Amino acid sequence: MHAPSAAATMSRMKHPSASVFLVLPALAVFAAACGQDASPAPALPPLPGQTGMQEGIQEDFWDAAKTKKKTHGEIRGGKQVGDWQWWYENGNPEKIGHFEDGQLDGPTIEWYPNGTKKIQQTWLHGKVVDVATAWHENGQKLSETTFVNSLAEGPTKEWYPDGKLFHEGAMVHGKQEGPWLTYHPTGEKAVEGSFKDGKQDGHFVSFHANGQKSSEGEYAAGAQVGPWKTWYPGGQVEIEGVFAEGKNDGAWTHWYENGEMKDKVVFKLGVLDGPFEKHSPGGKLTASGVYKAGKREGTWFYFKEDGSPDADKSGVYVADARTAGLPADAVPPADAGGKK
Repeated sequence: MHAPSAAATMSRMKHPSASVFLVLPALAVFAAACGQDASPAPALPPLPGQTGMQEGIQEDFWDAAKTKKKTHGEIRGGKQVGDWQWWYENGNPEKIGHFEDGQLDGPTIEWYPNGTKKIQQTWLHGKVVDVATAWHENGQKLSETTFVNSLAEGPTKEWYPDGKLFHEGAMVHGKQEGPWLTYHPTGEKAVEGSFKDGKQDGHFVSFHANGQKSSEGEYAAGAQVGPWKTWYPGGQVEIEGVFAEGKNDGAWTHWYENGEMKDKVVFKLGVLDGPFEKHSPGGKLTASGVYKAGKREGTWFYFKEDGSPDADKSGVYVADARTAGLPADAVPPADAGGKK
């Protein structure tokens, strides 16, 4: 039993991060394809593959015979102006947009290769404004949000490909703010919690698809803090302990789904530091010792499946290395296991 595997036991306690709540990345696809960053929008450089374009109408083709158009637009004063359009090699439109003095201005639309609409949004002087909508390739709506100067503002929703709601909440200056809800693909609530300035803040609860709690605890400025607990789908407690500054801290306990104790460990700001116990699914003690600064120290006992001592693993450890066998007077620890 090495420190990394013991620490990994409790790493499953980590609650779904802010990445669960996507911030509509698809809405910037059109801008990126046009050489712009949606937030903020810099001066537009030449289109990809069009470096050194001359003044006037610009056309590019997929084939040497110039029968399959790829791009059409105009350069004036070294900048894109007027209507621009792109096509896929199969002839279907890829995207359209209007430029004023090198900046996107007006509605833009992008499609999937099969012809299904992908993104529709509006630009004003190179920045996204008003409601922007994105769709899955099957035609179902993917996301809908409002932008002000390329920053998401107000209510935001995103859906699964089958049309069921994925998550919903509010954006303020491009960051998640206030209550957010995420749902399982089957429609049941998956995660509920609040954000402050784009970071998880306050009470968070997640649920299994059957409605049973999956995890519960507090966040502060994006870091897990205080007591946290997770459950198996059947309602049995799985892991419980305390976080400090987003790291495991103090005593942590992990149970098997049958209720038997699996591990009992002690952390110091994310590092194993203190007594350690590990048990089999049947409740038998399989390892016992002490960690110091993430490494095994002192006398450690390991036991085989039949409960007899494992002489090859048991012994005296220094800085996580076994330096000697068990002392003659070593007494096996009392089994502190048991069901939750």
